[in-house]
Amino acid sequence: MIVEFGLIKKPDSLVMKGNLYITENERLETTEIADVWHKLTGDDANVKITIHENNMDWIFLIPVHESESWEVIDLNEYFLQFKCKPCI
Repeated sequence: MIVEFGLIKKPDSLVMKGNLYITENERLETTEIADVWHKLTGDDANVKITIHENNMDWIFLIPVHESESWEVIDLNEYFLQFKCKPCI
């Protein structure tokens, strides 16, 4: 699954964006802003985001699906905006 995402610091400052290519192989992507760990397990993408500024870990599952529009997860001082699409 491909997850196109943006990490936004509230109220509206885009601090990180990109694409996650989530497969059965565990991956860690590290930046100055945050670390993003992800792995596909069955029908779910396991995702862990560590935001360096506040040293907060956010762990969640994203079901494998194709998004019809942008989806949002509230992360206190930030929010994660994302779209999912299948790997081709």
